[in-house]
Amino acid sequence: MPISRVTSRIRNLSNRCHPERGGDAVEYVIVLLAVVVIGAGLLAFGAKVAGQVGEVGNTIGGWFGSGEDVFGGGSDDQTETAFAVYSADDDSLCFYKRKEVPKVGDNFEFKTVSEVYTGFETTRYWVRTTDDSMAHDWTCPTLPWWSRQDRIKTVTVVDEGIAPTSIDGWFMRMPNLTIADLSNLDCAKTDTARCAFLRCSSLVTLESPKNFHPVDLSDFVYCCTSLKNFDTSGWDMSRCFSISWAFSDCKSLKTIPGIEKWDTASLMYMGGAFAGCSGFTALDVSHFNTASVVEMESAFNGLASLTSLDLSNFNTRNVKYMYHLFSGCSALTALDLDSFDTSNVTDMHDMFDGCKSLKSLKVGGFDTQNVTDASAMFYGCSSLKLDCSSWNVDNVANQKDFNAWAPGVILPKAWQ
Repeated sequence: MPISRVTSRIRNLSNRCHPERGGDAVEYVIVLLAVVVIGAGLLAFGAKVAGQVGEVGNTIGGWFGSGEDVFGGGSDDQTETAFAVYSADDDSLCFYKRKEVPKVGDNFEFKTVSEVYTGFETTRYWVRTTDDSMAHDWTCPTLPWWSRQDRIKTVTVVDEGIAPTSIDGWFMRMPNLTIADLSNLDCAKTDTARCAFLRCSSLVTLESPKNFHPVDLSDFVYCCTSLKNFDTSGWDMSRCFSISWAFSDCKSLKTIPGIEKWDTASLMYMGGAFAGCSGFTALDVSHFNTASVVEMESAFNGLASLTSLDLSNFNTRNVKYMYHLFSGCSALTALDLDSFDTSNVTDMHDMFDGCKSLKSLKVGGFDTQNVTDASAMFYGCSSLKLDCSSWNVDNVANQKDFNAWAPGVILPKAWQ
């Protein structure tokens, strides 16, 4: 029934009962009726809204109840993926481990994603060379980010949980790389780190990875000529068999912090390990266990700023190569090698070449019976006085310039 007709009937009824107050009664009833109608409408609207809110609540509850990450992280049981992002915005290479991998063109971590790489955590990339000489001409073109090597300026491992099997060559030949922060990289499963930062000539700061216990560290930071901030205190070197050329030509390093704690019981190859580190003012290898070392050539070659070196505990009974061992150590004034067993050494050429400040050299245990090359052994040792007249040089085939520019070094009797 239309509300106007209802109102009219109410007015007539009121007038019959109370003609003297009919108008007031009508007004009261109309107001009451309006309140009832509006209340009913609000109740109906509220029920509808409540139903919709309930649906939304059920949906949100379903999201969280099912473990789905409404913020893009994926479900709780979704596997995390290790990935790296190169951004041309700042030429950075950053490593993450998350449930969702961004796409090229995305705005991720406030940067534009230029390239995305996956699969590196379980892949071993082999470094190789086209030159069989000692030129260290290593390359690793199978690296996912190899095409960006010459542009990358910073490397950062952002997320924890990335545990590679190898980091061979990962950051080699990045000439513009200045900072590498690997402090979140878990190297518990990593066995080799060969050429990891080879020829990163602009690298200044290197934050070491955690749980680092390499087997092979050859050419690790070879020719990182600008490297200054670097610490090996947390390294476990107990299973490392090679540090050949590992720190060679790191001219800006003053020393290697943490080296005094290294366990080198497994070490076999240390040729060129510290060669060319002309900025070294200290190097503590006094505790080195060298009982298994077979190659020691050029290990201390070119340490031009080093004034002292304690090798009194070195065991060299298995060493075959000692050529260029101290060549270019122009600031050394004294060297005690009485503990050296050289009975298996075959090559001593240029061993002390250029040690112009060397005045005291103890070589009481030297056995040269198997040496075949002694050329330029004391070349330029102008301050040294040493009597080699009793040395057995029967197998030496090359003695050229043995004591050139070293008038205080007396030749073996067989050559006099």
